[in-house]
Amino acid sequence: MTRERKVAVCREAVARVVVIVALLMLLGGCPDDSIFGTLANDANGEHAGTNAELSGLMVSEGNLTPAFDSGITAYEVQVLGAVQSITVTATSADANATVAYDPAQPVDLAIGENPVTITVTAEDGTTTKEYVVLVVRDAVGSAGPAGGIVFYDKGDDSDGWRYLEAWTEDEEVTEVWKTVDSWTGGTSKAIGAGHSNTYIALAALEHSAAERARMYHVGAFDDWFLPSKDELQLMFEHRDVIGGFVSSYYWSSSEHDDKLAWAQHFGHGSQISDEKSQGLWYIRPVRAF
Repeated sequence: MTRERKVAVCREAVARVVVIVALLMLLGGCPDDSIFGTLANDANGEHAGTNAELSGLMVSEGNLTPAFDSGITAYEVQVLGAVQSITVTATSADANATVAYDPAQPVDLAIGENPVTITVTAEDGTTTKEYVVLVVRDAVGSAGPAGGIVFYDKGDDSDGWRYLEAWTEDEEVTEVWKTVDSWTGGTSKAIGAGHSNTYIALAALEHSAAERARMYHVGAFDDWFLPSKDELQLMFEHRDVIGGFVSSYYWSSSEHDDKLAWAQHFGHGSQISDEKSQGLWYIRPVRAF
């Protein structure tokens, strides 16, 4: 019990003594030892509350899972990568109890798991109860190291990368996929294939869209590439988070046949195979890290 609280308890006890003694004197009686003993116990804090429960728990972003219940002490909150901080607010069931947070609020969030421990200390100063809120910040929607927006997390760091980030603006000019309609070979539509498509299969300068992506630089980051067909689909699904797209077609680095390559419309989402040397479509560079 804090010094301030002890002083308040003592004052309350004295006030009670004055009232009880006055009443008993009016009635012609005298307070017995038991009354003074009870008041003394109150003044010493021996009857202070032992309630260390919470009556409420809220978060500024996302939702608690499971829903709050004073008997449940472990919770999880999922937030998007764009959420950089969160505030956890706990309310004690006993107004005289104290609530402490570790770390202090608000919490700056790292990608992944961010535990927040709430310790409730009852009025008696010794009874405590801990609640834990595990805030999980998704990588998708967060800023990548080159300043782009992360749109894919494969879950583990393998083959030298885990995340894909897309730049937030289109290239200034549209390009054909290839200057001639001829077979290239060696490309894939899969997630993770964009880099090898761009730097190996489409290495020749006649592949204009891939060359434009290879030429892209942001600071020291010069490893941008043209996304594969499936990577482009992921970008479409997260287009509002990435931002800056127009309602038109964007090239992928995936070939369809000797005359056609895959592109996707960022208005209605359709993926089409278009003529390599005829379609003048937009380019959005991406990179892996």
